[in-house]
Parts: sequence; C-alpha cells; structure tokens
Amino acid sequence: MVPQLDILSQASVFITHAGMGGTGEAIYYGVPMIAIPQMDEQAITAGLIERNGLGVAFPDKNQITSSSLKDAIEKLLHDPAYRNTAKEFSEDMKSLGGAKATADAIIAFLNK
Repeated sequence: MVPQLDILSQASVFITHAGMGGTGEAIYYGVPMIAIPQMDEQAITAGLIERNGLGVAFPDKNQITSSSLKDAIEKLLHDPAYRNTAKEFSEDMKSLGGAKATADAIIAFLNK
C-alpha cells in the first residue's frame, strides 16, 4: 500500500490500469499516464487517455516488452505536449468546483 495521492502530486509519469479513480487523480495532478488496462471498461478509458493526448495506451498487456515500456516512459518525459495537455486538463478539472459543485448541480437538476 502506498499513499497514491502523495506520490501523484510529485510524479512525472503514472503507470495505471486506467480505472476511473486513478485516471481522475492523475488528471487532477496533471500527470501524463501509461495506461495498461486489465478489463474492457479500462480499455475504453485507456483509449481516451491516448486519444486526448494524456498519455500512451497499451491495449494488450501481453504485448508489452521492457523496451516498449521504457520507450513510452521516455516519450512522456521528453515530449512536452503530454505534460502540457495534462496541465490543461488539470486546470479545467480544478475550475469546475469539485464535490460541492457536483452536489449542487445534482440537487438543482432534481428540483426542476
């Protein structure tokens, strides 16, 4: 067990299974991701991570080699587009108001 949020707040790259929790946390902290999905739902998220420029996806975990993983890490560390995109998504997420704004929007919707 590790304090994931403490680590993400200092990380340069996040290797994730592309679950919604970790993906959201990485976006919040502006950390580019290497997505290695373990199930269909995560494969969809991994594809979106790659399509949106937030990282690199490995749709088939059985095809990963130490070389391909190293190349992906190097790509995320040295191509500023990934860090910039992650920062933009982070700023957008933080501007939305968090849990309180979400609760207020749900209550407003239910009271229509």
